[in-house]
Amino acid sequence: GVALLAVAYLYYMQFSSIDVSKPETTIVEEGQLPENIAIAYINSDSLQANYQFITDKSAELETQKVNAEAEYRSRVQGLQKEVESLRQNIGNMTPNRARAYQEELQQKEQNLMIYRDQLGSDLLAQEGAITQELYERVTAFLKGYGKQNNIQLVMYYSQASGILYAHEGMDITNDVVNQLNEAYNAEKGGAPNAGSSSADSATVAE
Repeated sequence: GVALLAVAYLYYMQFSSIDVSKPETTIVEEGQLPENIAIAYINSDSLQANYQFITDKSAELETQKVNAEAEYRSRVQGLQKEVESLRQNIGNMTPNRARAYQEELQQKEQNLMIYRDQLGSDLLAQEGAITQELYERVTAFLKGYGKQNNIQLVMYYSQASGILYAHEGMDITNDVVNQLNEAYNAEKGGAPNAGSSSADSATVAE
């Protein structure tokens, strides 16, 4: 499956000075960091388990792995049969013919190792491409989601994230996953995923 993904989104704006002559003004200028930063988080395990994009891509990648392994085993078995044939018939061959056959099999073995390594590299490259697409999909969505819900920072909550505790009111996972699935299924032309029920927008941490 797709390895655990370190998806993080930092909606960062540069500091700018506040006009002290108008202390009653509460409007935040574009490019200005609000005094109270709204923070939310997405649960890594829930995203991995419930985002249909991950489910689909993991299934596709697993199918490719199974097919690649089957093709590799088939080639290994074919080479083994040729080696066994040489062992059984080498006594009937001239020295030159036997030597040429051995060299041919050695070359096939080297080619097989190259093929195996290439299969591994191709699968890793595809996995990396899926990881990158996942990151781009989630961060692109969160840019709009953050603006709509006045959230400046969205964290990725997992055992490896370094976050030891986060209040459940800051958890926007269900809402985000449901909307991600709606958008993804719309791309595929299918019906929206049932998924888990939408949660209210995150309670901000001041």
